[in-house]
Amino acid sequence: MFYLSDRNGHPELFRQADGEESVQSIATLEDSAMNARISPDGAWVLYLTGSNGWGTAQPVSLMKIPIAGGLPQLVLTSSFGAAPTFRCARRTSKLCIIAEETPDRTELVFTEVDPTQGRERERARFGIGSMRAAQYDWDLSPDGTRIAILKQSEATITLLPLDDRSIEHLTVTTWPHLHSLDWSADGHGLFVSALANEGFTLLHLDWNGDAQKLWYVKGGIRRPGDLFLPSLAPSAVSSPDGRHLAIRRQAVDANIWLLENF
Repeated sequence: MFYLSDRNGHPELFRQADGEESVQSIATLEDSAMNARISPDGAWVLYLTGSNGWGTAQPVSLMKIPIAGGLPQLVLTSSFGAAPTFRCARRTSKLCIIAEETPDRTELVFTEVDPTQGRERERARFGIGSMRAAQYDWDLSPDGTRIAILKQSEATITLLPLDDRSIEHLTVTTWPHLHSLDWSADGHGLFVSALANEGFTLLHLDWNGDAQKLWYVKGGIRRPGDLFLPSLAPSAVSSPDGRHLAIRRQAVDANIWLLENF
């Protein structure tokens, strides 16, 4: 397993073997590095970084670093205000996709990315309207044929095809407030988080909209920010063989201070 963490006070890329508690630091990354993903061929770790810190007024760079460690290299730079995020398919597909907002903030543009060649052809668009406060999460199917898009705090997921199939909508009737979204390794379902009972429940959804409860954590808040900044909801990434889940959970510790006579 590879993951990005600031456990030592700055972003680092770590490798951790299944069943092992020890971790190996592969590389130290830029202070604004986030959202690390492995390329479909397993040769690179891709991640995003802001040139002058995060914010919609700043361009964002998609970077790559060899899986064994080394120096980061630029793949592409987003346009100003594009609020990008990216996903990659599994080994059965070589596809990586970056999603960016249009300048008028009414559409998401999904563009193909080659880790060695950079930006390639546009693959799809998705209308998001003019509600800037809305936040979205999305993921690319393991075979690279569909994009699942979730408008957070709603219960409808859009399945946007990248082939000749039609657009589909998946409605989850028993869980009205959904947040994170990730495909299962076999492509037969989705992992999502649902806000309920003063916490979050991690669910597995099938294509009938039926939900299986997997894990519950109390607490969690929604943080304001850009289009794809998530809430502090748990999310699950499946191992390639589908036998394990890496579950991400965020927590915030904060103090309140009272100042007098200032």
